[in-house]
Formats: sequence, C-alpha cells, structure tokens
Amino acid sequence: MSDLRRGVTTGFLNTFSKNLPQGRLDATGRAYQKLRDFVVDRFLPRPEALFTKVMTGGAPTQTEMTPTELGKIKDAYQTQKQFPQLTDEELLAKLQKNYKKMTSVPTVGPDGSPYKFPPPPTIEDAQKMNAEATARKKDPVVSTYEHGRDMKMAYGNLSVFPQPDGGVRIYDRWKVDKNLFGTKDKVDRVTDLGEGGPIPSLIYSAAKNVGTYKPVDIDVTIPGEEWRKIKPIPPENTGSFDYEKEARENQGAFLNTLNKLYQKFRPGPKVPAFVAGPEKMGPASFFTGNKDNFEKDFAVDFTKQFKPLYKGTTSGN
Repeated sequence: MSDLRRGVTTGFLNTFSKNLPQGRLDATGRAYQKLRDFVVDRFLPRPEALFTKVMTGGAPTQTEMTPTELGKIKDAYQTQKQFPQLTDEELLAKLQKNYKKMTSVPTVGPDGSPYKFPPPPTIEDAQKMNAEATARKKDPVVSTYEHGRDMKMAYGNLSVFPQPDGGVRIYDRWKVDKNLFGTKDKVDRVTDLGEGGPIPSLIYSAAKNVGTYKPVDIDVTIPGEEWRKIKPIPPENTGSFDYEKEARENQGAFLNTLNKLYQKFRPGPKVPAFVAGPEKMGPASFFTGNKDNFEKDFAVDFTKQFKPLYKGTTSGN
C-alpha cells in the first residue's frame, strides 16, 4: 500500500472511530468476533481457524482443545519429557557399536572422494548427550510436529507445564516470528509461514499493513483427574519424505493450487531456506535420550546426515 493510500485509509478510520461512541465500537468488535469465531470454529480445520483469527483482529484466549488434540499432546509430552535414559556407559557402548557399523560402509562424498567420518565417540560425548537429554526433559517446550498436519500447522511447539495435582497447563501464543532462523522475510516469503507457501505470507503482510494482525493466546489447563484419563495418541508412520506430498498435505488442495499458480508468476525457492542440510547437523542431532528409542534415533540420524552424501559404495549395496 502506498503512503498516500495508507494515509487516506488511516484518516478515514480515525474520523469514523471518533464519531462513533466507544461503547458501540467495542460492542461491534465483540459481535464481529463472535460471529467470525462461530463460523471458522465450525467449518475450518484448527490451523485455518487460528490463522484467520490472528489475521483478522485477534480473538479471546483459547481455553479448550479437542480430545484428539489432547491425546496427541499427551503422547508428545510423555515421549519427549517422561522417558527412561541410558547411563553414560550404556550410551557409549551403543554409540560405539553403531559407529562401527556406520564406518564399515565405504562412503563417497559429493566430489567423489572418500567421506571422512568424525572421530569415534568418547565417554565425554555420551555425557554431553545425556546432559542435553536431561535438559530437554526439564524444558517445557513440546513438539507436535510428528502428530499430523493439523497439530503441526496449528500448534507446532507448545509449552506444557506439569501441575501439582498431576494435570498440565498447556500454553502458547499463536504469532508469526520475524526473520526466523536469521532468514530475512519478504512480502511473499515469510520463513515462519514457509510450510503454508507464499499465499499465507501475502495475507500476513497485508494484515500487518492494515493493522488487523493480532496474536492469539492459547492457555488450556487440564486437571489431574482428567489428564490421567486421556489416552495418548501416537503419530502415524508417514514413511519416506516427499516434498510435493508434504506441501499438499500441509496446505490443503485449494491453497496448494493457489500457491502453485502464484509461483508460476513469482518463482521462489522450492524448499524453505531454513531446512538444514547434512553439513549443519551434528552427531547427536536427532538423539532424544530415550533409551527405548535409541536404535530409531540413530537410524534417523544416520539417514539424515550421511545418506545424502552417498554417491556410490564399493560394497554394491
């Protein structure tokens, strides 16, 4: 919007608001919110409903969640915060075993030269990894990214605080972080909205310009008796990663089509810039600390870090 048009719009809104009693303005705003929330909460999935509220003036604090949402949050919380850990010695033994297995496969780097593996793990490495796992257990942030499209797109990371009665308080603020991961935002490429494609970024930029962007708080307290009755809902196994399939799932058919049409005229990076490559991942990038999941963690870590470097092996596999 040009400075002239913005000035005219602002002047009109100021004149309108000055000539309308404040009580009527507040009542009109509340009535609009109730009508909008009635519609979006009943006809839109949770991600689209929250996005709409934030981009059109905000909303009262969300104090309820569905049983399915709570079941998925409980599974994520128990998996990420209430897991058994290996001792330093047990962890080192497993690390050494898997390191030997990993380095037994001749691997060639992108330039055709033999890939140089990092040094073998030490007890200090095991101690550091266990310390980081312990710190993660104390951190209230819980990731819901593995628990399906609606959880990932609506909530992402939530803070879950245990309560004295055995229940939990779930808190988050639905907002758009500026220049996430140090990537400078553009009008149609906002990093924090990257999974949604360019159209949500355009809507956010417009909402910021006209002043209708307002974050929404999520503050849900579940009493201990109710929390204990909630059955955890584990994530579904989605198989191998497919960018196009993931984009369609994240965005939905309609939005995905709009994004593709827009990108024909304004092409941009296909994969969000903040997705780290193998060179940005350390030996423990995917280690959760859960002794029951060690082999799974290592398999993910190995695949993410080293499979992209494979150009060929002398083993024939």
